[in-house]
Amino acid sequence: MKFTISKLLLIIILGIAFVLRIYQVADMPPGMTWDEAALGYNAYSILKTARDEHGAFLPLTFKSFGDYKPGAYVYAAVPFVALFGLNEVSTRLPSILAGVLAVWGIYLLTNKLFTKQTLNHLACRQAGVQGDESRHSGLDPESAFFNPGLFAALLLALSPWHIYFSRGAWEVNLYTTLTIFNLYYFTRFLTQNRSLSPSIILSLISLYTYQAAKLLTPLLLFVTLCFYLPSFYKIIKKWRSYPHYLDYFTLAAGIIVGLFLLYQNVFGASGNRLTHLSFFNYRPPQQQDGSVFHNYPDFLSRSLVSRYIYHFSPEVLFYEGPVITVRGHIPRLGMLYLADAVLLILGLSFISRTFTHSSSKLVLALALVSPIPASLTLAEFSTFRAEFLVIPLTLISAIGLTQIIKNIPPPKLGGGAGLPASRQGVVSLISLFFILIYICNTLYGLDLYFNHSKNEIAWEYNSGYKQAITAVTDWPAEKVYISDVYGQPYIFYLFYTRYDPAKYQAHNDFVDGGTDVGWVGRIDNIEFHQFSSTEIKHNKNTLFIGAQGSIPDGFDYHTDNIEYYEQIDFAPNKPMFRVVKTR
Repeated sequence: MKFTISKLLLIIILGIAFVLRIYQVADMPPGMTWDEAALGYNAYSILKTARDEHGAFLPLTFKSFGDYKPGAYVYAAVPFVALFGLNEVSTRLPSILAGVLAVWGIYLLTNKLFTKQTLNHLACRQAGVQGDESRHSGLDPESAFFNPGLFAALLLALSPWHIYFSRGAWEVNLYTTLTIFNLYYFTRFLTQNRSLSPSIILSLISLYTYQAAKLLTPLLLFVTLCFYLPSFYKIIKKWRSYPHYLDYFTLAAGIIVGLFLLYQNVFGASGNRLTHLSFFNYRPPQQQDGSVFHNYPDFLSRSLVSRYIYHFSPEVLFYEGPVITVRGHIPRLGMLYLADAVLLILGLSFISRTFTHSSSKLVLALALVSPIPASLTLAEFSTFRAEFLVIPLTLISAIGLTQIIKNIPPPKLGGGAGLPASRQGVVSLISLFFILIYICNTLYGLDLYFNHSKNEIAWEYNSGYKQAITAVTDWPAEKVYISDVYGQPYIFYLFYTRYDPAKYQAHNDFVDGGTDVGWVGRIDNIEFHQFSSTEIKHNKNTLFIGAQGSIPDGFDYHTDNIEYYEQIDFAPNKPMFRVVKTR
């Protein structure tokens, strides 16, 4: 019966997670990013031709814009594109389902690291009591409702950070889910001598899911290994005595793939891209190498430390910090709810007092390691590169939530949780009041996202492209000019028209950008470049799709040579495109 209740609660939480991640996902976020469209179209191209947009046969890494995307997300999207066609929903479904699976994964990982019995033992140890641990700690290990994994699953299901990135085609979100299960299976191997193969396989897949995985995955596994070295040594001794053929095979495959990736990163084009984006390649315009204190190493170290520490600042976690891009979070909300600050403080307090336990040390280490790859990139601070940080933070918050939940039941004889009955009653009321605040905070964040943020993030998601490409098909012309001011307009044309991949591969007009991204200048009669309003006067039977710079506010569209005019707004009275068709 206990198992049934826990299972039922987990299913309910997974249902909540699924609804929050798929509800209105075709329209929210509005439009698509360039990368989303590229992932979707390349999945469509693989489905139709077994080749990517550049004609490469079943590649592991996709050249795309010249940014060399790892291929796991593309292949994950192929079955959904086959079932539902090429559209926003099919492209985002791998991330949506990964977001739901992450909720299940953190349930497993939390219960692996912090069982109810472990929490009871640690709670009693920090209180310095012995004997009936459940009575002194306030935690009931026999209760199906008191389950640390369920708390972590619920918090992640409701997390604004995780909801936001689960609703878009973000490769990092798929990576985050793979890594949760990777850590679970790796920890299970270290503590129970179970098979290492699932962890190796997940590691290999993750390396082809997200660029930062090449650094973050080894780091996370290494710190996990460090805290379980004694049991690891025992397992290695047993490996000598018992055959583990599957583990041997997968381990050998992992080493081969790792060496191949190393070769690619050192000598391949994808390696050039990674090197170009590395923070270590940045040279400030006024560096003073001759000075003892004001030189490049000094600048580099201060900048990296500043970037790293900023991931943990209240400004990022609980408020709308100025360096967080609009595309990187729910507008007017931090990466976490403000009420999460209380849970984090309680969780950190518990971990600090039980730091001798390997699970407590591991969770804190995972949090400290997670932002490292995001801190080493040349681009500006980015919350999506650091998305995995939400996992250890949720684990810590779940431990904090146990400290609150244990005080909610009515006081037991003898005070329960080691407190006098009268004081326990007050603590119970405070705990219930906090739960109410957390619910209100969650409802506030969800209301912000679904009812108030669409216009604020529409620009970042290129929401006008779909309507602009519709104009191309609705108003056929001898020539079409589409402004490239927003970058990569060709991929939206391919995506929204479901352009025949075989035809595109045969006439691919991609211009390589070297270490930077490239561009496409033409597809059939459509040219992608900026233009001026004077060109509209001199070109007949031409469709112009441009931003305000190309077709300014004062443009006169009532002249005889203009057949059609339309303004495409990304928000009320805020134009993204203007469409002009000449006779």
